[in-house]
Amino acid sequence: MPINFNETLKTKFIENFIKNVANTQVSYYVGFGKNTEWDDDEIPPNSNNSVESFHYNTQHDLIFGKRLYPADVAQVARKITWTSGVVYNQYDHTDKDLFYRNYYVINSSKRVYKCLFNNYNSPSTVMPEGAIMIGDFNTGDGYKWKYIYTLPSELDTKFTTNQYMAIINDIDVANYAESGAIHVCFMTNNGSGYISANGQIDEQINGQTGYDDNTIFKVPNTVTSSIVGAYNNSVFYTGGDPKLGSAIIQNYTSNSSGRYVVTKTPITNIENNRFIITPQVKFTGDGVDAFAIANVDPLHGEISGIEVISRGSGYNYCTTEIIANTYFGSGATGYPVISPKDGHGANNIYELGCRTLGVSLTTAPSDDFYNWVSYRQTSLLYNPKSLITGSTYTSTTFFNFTSITMSSYSGEFIVGEIVKGNISGAYGEVVYRDGSRLYLRDVVGTFTLSEILSGNISAETAGILSINNRDIIPYSADVLYCKNFSPISRQGITTEQVKLYFSI
Repeated sequence: MPINFNETLKTKFIENFIKNVANTQVSYYVGFGKNTEWDDDEIPPNSNNSVESFHYNTQHDLIFGKRLYPADVAQVARKITWTSGVVYNQYDHTDKDLFYRNYYVINSSKRVYKCLFNNYNSPSTVMPEGAIMIGDFNTGDGYKWKYIYTLPSELDTKFTTNQYMAIINDIDVANYAESGAIHVCFMTNNGSGYISANGQIDEQINGQTGYDDNTIFKVPNTVTSSIVGAYNNSVFYTGGDPKLGSAIIQNYTSNSSGRYVVTKTPITNIENNRFIITPQVKFTGDGVDAFAIANVDPLHGEISGIEVISRGSGYNYCTTEIIANTYFGSGATGYPVISPKDGHGANNIYELGCRTLGVSLTTAPSDDFYNWVSYRQTSLLYNPKSLITGSTYTSTTFFNFTSITMSSYSGEFIVGEIVKGNISGAYGEVVYRDGSRLYLRDVVGTFTLSEILSGNISAETAGILSINNRDIIPYSADVLYCKNFSPISRQGITTEQVKLYFSI
């Protein structure tokens, strides 16, 4: 049974290809070919994978090639431009279809963000902004975002289209990435009957401050329940670092002298003398220090959401349990969302599920890509062989025609006719004539200087003043890609940019 590649393997293939482009022992070229007309230039034939078409015809029709260098290739991802009113997907490590969803955006400043929470499938109305390296941030529409990188202008110009954008890793973001962190905890059932309270700790207990030996706290009657034990097993949170400012409630009492919270462990940090009592969110896993509080809807007794206070670290697996006095709430369930390997922003190539290679190269006047050429095909070639050395061809460009400068000539040489040398017996097909220069393809044999050329259609003759042979051995490259299209004329063009995208 065939097995499909997962996204990690696809990304690894593309990563290795880009590393291979940088290897000086191998060479990749974008080829330009097919100067002759299709049967119908307006409706070019589809490329096909037959050996004849893909390997032989493509290399027979080659005109020019330019080598790829590391700056000409990039890992790219789908370009998802932030737009107000759109509901974006949220990152979820349990989602098998994550990499096909819109869980990241690029904004108008070319900054890229991952959506960690979409406020229960609400439309996004506030564009994420800012290069916040540490942690995540919320916007006014209830979304939670994680900044991962800014697209450099040179890569934007070179690789961005309406569909694609380049991916890079930001070393500063990566340095602050939190491996195994829990940024969000999703609700799967809101439950019912829950209670909570918040306010200021009373200032006096028997003439002492509002808390005694850091485990007993008097809370105001006006905001808390009068029922003994109502908050048992809930969490008492007084702000700041949860390790110092939170504890599980062991006992809750209410009597004529007031209402008291007794915690299982001491609390040593109290910010502004305030407290929150809320159902306990218990994380069980192999990481440490994740802490969250449950937000209770006071009208319906439901858990409306879970607010992560401390993201913790080191989690590879984790579950969540919402605990309170069972007489005062039950049925709420949720699960924590664990960050990707090494944390959000540690390796954007893999986090965005890169499965597309971007190729973008520019032809320049110095390339000698002749402007009389019209081409109808592009290809990606691997390791063509040098006609001179027989080894891998590595120069920046190759030209695949033999050009002959004629010392004297009579008549017209016609495109498509065969010319032959009277001494060497070498022959080739005329592709183009530019004044005293002939361009030939499919040359068999080796022409010699000063011999006479003659055509097979009419009485043309010419002497040979100089010869520039093609650069590569015919049919010596591996063809990795080929695409046919309607003719592109280079008349008047000295520079052009070619962008190719290969998806696995």
